[in-house]
Amino acid sequence: MKPAQWTLLIASIVVVLVILLGVVRLITAPKDFETGLTTTQEDLPTQPAAKPPLLEHPSPSPSLPSTDTSPSTSSTSDTIHVTTPTAKTRISSPITVMGEARGNWFFEASFPIELQDANGKRIANTVAQAEADWMTTDFVPFRATLTFSAPATPTGVLILHRDNPSGLPEHDASLRIPVTF
Repeated sequence: MKPAQWTLLIASIVVVLVILLGVVRLITAPKDFETGLTTTQEDLPTQPAAKPPLLEHPSPSPSLPSTDTSPSTSSTSDTIHVTTPTAKTRISSPITVMGEARGNWFFEASFPIELQDANGKRIANTVAQAEADWMTTDFVPFRATLTFSAPATPTGVLILHRDNPSGLPEHDASLRIPVTF
């Protein structure tokens, strides 16, 4: 081989190695997923970025029912109406809970109900069942029976929870009905 050919071969090998090293570096370098740009260690901040504050109470979505966390004197909202028991009714075990809720209050034709005493202690819980096709945005009748022992407090609250299989707080909603024992 002539010396000019050796020089060309070595130069070609060097160019190929430089290209391969660049490709490897590009593949293994961390990416900024928002911009798609590759970052290097020099680009990274030396101090950790400040975390945004956590929201204590997420703002309700206009398309979802609001969550009422304070005892209400109403047995109705824009997404659920309870006909039995009504607010401040004297209840005893077993109690039948009846009413109607919009289809998106249910999941798989049911939603949870719980009964708490005045101290917030859970006395009983059950599941309300839809009595008609729940796959609608219209109101669907429901019924549930709740059996419980007499609590130590004279008052409590019946809580009807929107079924939320996702567990996401923005999908939480409930209707609280104050009751007496």
